[in-house]
Amino acid sequence: MKLKFKIAFTCVSFLLFCGNTFAQILHFTDSYFNEAIPFVILDRNDGTPITKSDLNGDIIVKDTSHFRTWSFYHPEYHANEFRMDYSSQSDTIHIIFETVDQLLKTTFTDNKTKSIIHKVWANRIKNDPHSNAPFYYESYNKYRLSTTNLSKLKTVFDGLLTKVKLKAIKKYDKDHHLILSETFTQKRYLDKNNYDETIEAIKISGIESPTLTTVNSQFQSFSIYDPFIKILAKEYTNPLNRNTLRRYHFEIVKTYKREKDTLFIIKVNRKPTTWVENINAYYYINSSDYAIEAAILFPPDEKKVTIRTYKQYEKNSKGAWFPEGFSTIIKVSKLNNNIGFISVTENRFSDILTDTIFTKKEFNELAVRRGKDFGLLSKEILDRERKINLSTIDQNTFEFYDSLGSFKYFKNVADFAEKIYFKQIPFRYIDLVFDNTFAYNEYEKLRVGLGFETNKDISKIMTLGAYGAYGYGDDKEKYGARLNFHPTVNRIWQVGISATNDLQESGRNQFFKDKSQHSTEWQRKLKVARFDLAKEVDVYFEINPLKYLDMYLGYQHCIDKPLYEYRFNKTSNDFTFNEFHLKTRYAFGLRYFQLNEEKIPLYHTYPIVWFNFIKGFENGQNGLNYHILESKIQYSVNIIGFGKSFFQFNLGQSSGQLPYVKLFNAHGSEVFRSVTHNSFETMGYNEFVSSRYLFAFYAHQFGTLHISERFKPKVEMAFNTGIGGLSNRERHRGIQIKSLENGYFESGFLVTHLIRINTSFMKINLGTGYYLRFGPNSYASLGDNSVLKFVTQIGF
Repeated sequence: MKLKFKIAFTCVSFLLFCGNTFAQILHFTDSYFNEAIPFVILDRNDGTPITKSDLNGDIIVKDTSHFRTWSFYHPEYHANEFRMDYSSQSDTIHIIFETVDQLLKTTFTDNKTKSIIHKVWANRIKNDPHSNAPFYYESYNKYRLSTTNLSKLKTVFDGLLTKVKLKAIKKYDKDHHLILSETFTQKRYLDKNNYDETIEAIKISGIESPTLTTVNSQFQSFSIYDPFIKILAKEYTNPLNRNTLRRYHFEIVKTYKREKDTLFIIKVNRKPTTWVENINAYYYINSSDYAIEAAILFPPDEKKVTIRTYKQYEKNSKGAWFPEGFSTIIKVSKLNNNIGFISVTENRFSDILTDTIFTKKEFNELAVRRGKDFGLLSKEILDRERKINLSTIDQNTFEFYDSLGSFKYFKNVADFAEKIYFKQIPFRYIDLVFDNTFAYNEYEKLRVGLGFETNKDISKIMTLGAYGAYGYGDDKEKYGARLNFHPTVNRIWQVGISATNDLQESGRNQFFKDKSQHSTEWQRKLKVARFDLAKEVDVYFEINPLKYLDMYLGYQHCIDKPLYEYRFNKTSNDFTFNEFHLKTRYAFGLRYFQLNEEKIPLYHTYPIVWFNFIKGFENGQNGLNYHILESKIQYSVNIIGFGKSFFQFNLGQSSGQLPYVKLFNAHGSEVFRSVTHNSFETMGYNEFVSSRYLFAFYAHQFGTLHISERFKPKVEMAFNTGIGGLSNRERHRGIQIKSLENGYFESGFLVTHLIRINTSFMKINLGTGYYLRFGPNSYASLGDNSVLKFVTQIGF
């Protein structure tokens, strides 16, 4: 320590602390963002037990008379480089760390550390909160978004408002946050498939009626021992898994003897040879139970954005370890306009009960929902349950937005963002629906259109919608309309009628509430060339009769005209179909977040099964007799230390008088030069057709190759196979007919994330892939069986 720092430190210490024996608070913060630093170790160096700062960055001390002999330690900060702020009017002493230690990579794990990690793993079941289920707890959650240069940000924002001819925001000179919200929730937990969290109170700065996009409680994992850790939207392999020493290095960076045990602070780094999505960590581990007392988790290779998740665990009276709270801090360093941002989510838990009893019948598919009196008593509840006191800046934030009255502009922005999530644009009493706004395929070329549906401002139990579209390639208009009646707010059931005059791909049935497994699947539509013109009238009934089960019942009358040369039973046909539809989706374990009328599916780890039964029948002289059975099973699973596997199985069986338009079109996509997962990449569009089939698609993503700081591609392997058969082949004329009796096989190798393009609203990852067709339906030459494709992954 430099001489001038010693002199300043000694003088300040003498003036502030000599003879001071009343209780005071040591509050630890960093210098750049002025944000609390949890888990700073205070060592008095006099044989008394060490103490550590809590999630708020505080330590309460009763005697500061020997402050000059004390030392502080935090694994991410230089222990000797700090300054102090003190006011005689406050009992809080601010200790501000100036610089952050660069994380040095741990290159090996010594035997002592290995022994500790093995003991942590051996005691994980006893120390895992989920092992003490069922339990109940209450949670106070606070979220704030702030900036490092509020005055400059206001100037920039006022300039933007002026450009769009809106008034500048009312002048307010006190420092405040950009957004501040509080929630109080109650959670019940039986097991990983039976739990729920009820939002009992909420308050958000400037917004009277909170929407989905403005609620940010960040309901985090309750256990530090979960196989995978999710921070924001990304999953990381937990370093505390079995065989973790194969994937991570561990190093003891500090050891403290305490009265009854020893505290180990252990640093965790990814091994350079592993492919898993890794995470860095500091664990505070005790030697009595070998439980995690505290943890600091953060992703590797940070640049302008710094993310820290802090987790604090406490031992209860029954000897079980439960979280006291979590904090997640996102720091965005100064941008080009010299403005930085910080986002802080804080969760504090209380009233944890482990002697409660729940049954599975008490839980439904809603994992997060509103309480019965939601919003009515929020102020009273939050005033009573607030676990983190409102700071002066917090109070200024609520005061600032209250001074604006009902801040309708901000709420409108939030409402707009929520509608965009559901592919809608709010416009007074209707929502513009842009599912049909722009599209492209080989037949229509560019397709443009516009749709709308009425919103709850017209009716809360009925929705009327319509759309129109035009294809420049075929010079034809398409249109449709529907009327939907849903008397229950949560839409457990609804009934409706629809009519359309539009195109549909030949030989493709739609599954109810279908869900893409990969972000690339939609791209296959860009090269579809074989369509039928279908004029349909549907009467339908949708219901959620059982937990995890969704069902569709309907009657459809359709006049179908193939838009290609085709004859069925030696004649050219326009087909009339009268069909009964039964479609189901069963997604065991699928839970939803519901705040308003819409339900948002949460992360899902179990297979999803779809099933279609379609019965065609004659109606007078119209219609054909047939039946169609079709199913799809979709599953993805994380394999610890080995990446993620994706499975999809499709199977179908039909019988009766089926023209080509009702047969099964194999999922070929060879013509399109970008990978479209869950399709046959080397098979041509409409190359094969079947009346019965079984397809299997498999892909495995190994993870990230850490070649350099900027170059981190991912490797993927794929294998696709299918078999099928075609009855009454002689009935189909005018098109080439090939079937899959001998089976179809292809394999692929992909390297993705070769080029990454990240913007503020979109992420694009580019790569390449090679697929090889082999087996009975392959060609004679290797070149004809080989397909080289791009990989284009687009996310938001």
